[in-house]
Amino acid sequence: MVTLNRSLFALLAALVVGVMSVNAGGVPVASYSYDGPNNWSAHWSTTPSEYTTPILLTDGIGNIDGEPSNFQDGSSVAFVMSGDANPQPLITVDLGGAVDVASLDLYYLVDSASYIQNPESVAVLGSTDGGINYSPLGSFNAFPPVAGGQSPAVQENRLATVALTGGNSITHLQIDVRNGADFVFLTEFEVQAVPEPASLVLLGLGVAGFLTMRRQRNG
Repeated sequence: MVTLNRSLFALLAALVVGVMSVNAGGVPVASYSYDGPNNWSAHWSTTPSEYTTPILLTDGIGNIDGEPSNFQDGSSVAFVMSGDANPQPLITVDLGGAVDVASLDLYYLVDSASYIQNPESVAVLGSTDGGINYSPLGSFNAFPPVAGGQSPAVQENRLATVALTGGNSITHLQIDVRNGADFVFLTEFEVQAVPEPASLVLLGLGVAGFLTMRRQRNG
């Protein structure tokens, strides 16, 4: 019976891992662009090609979700702000199809000695008609403060997750980042999808089967 119980547990564990692997990671992004690049300037860590062929914010480098968490300003897109929260980086994302989105993971850098601050707010809007009309999906402004020149100095990657509600059949996103400080360094963004119903049903059946067999064994 012990062997049977262990076998069932192993089967259930494999099922859970399989379902998680199907839904793990972000939604593949077909492309993204910055809105009005002439309204703001890039800092030294961003190459000119980032304007025409943006890859740094979706290349998997520089975030803290399984990658090195050390400060990597060479793997980030830096924005020089005007000091009054405008202009700001507005990123338009093409998801390549209709996706039920659940959240947005935004990775950013802070460096207190260099006055590289976290954003003050991030708003995410979604479009269901190919990027013509947008509606609010969620926002986030609970960023921990970073005092310039504080001791000990803070220099690290950080993550902010924006929960998205009503994000059904979204084809495009707009990520509106605001900050009144001098610099904002973004390293990565990942769009997370709502788990597929078929995967949830499969997991539920596996759990139910495991519990049924366990009751039969104990009965």
